[in-house]
Amino acid sequence: MYESPINHSGYPGFQQSNSPGRDDKQGDEDEVRFFGSRNCCVCFVNIVDSTKITSQINSSEKTRRYYEIFINTMAAIARNFGAKVLKNVGDCLIFYYPETSDSYSKSAFSKLVLLKDLIS
Repeated sequence: MYESPINHSGYPGFQQSNSPGRDDKQGDEDEVRFFGSRNCCVCFVNIVDSTKITSQINSSEKTRRYYEIFINTMAAIARNFGAKVLKNVGDCLIFYYPETSDSYSKSAFSKLVLLKDLIS
């Protein structure tokens, strides 16, 4: 089973708690709750035509591996550029850059340009 790359402990602006109305026996992940407010760059990355591609894969294990490689690789790349991963939804990875809350931080935004060039 895919293991989430997300660990929010110690990050300002986040609080983790068990999902209301769910017990741990169901295996549900902790949800992230935001408090306070700040502007940051939030990014979404996904695989173009993944449904079409995976419909041609005859094995559920190979399909799972296909998504696993993409999500884990993109999470590692994003983290190397200072991102904090929020979650994945299907083949989409959602992450943000806390350093971009300072709109005058040239180094924070230059990392984004480098990442865009790397994955484009």
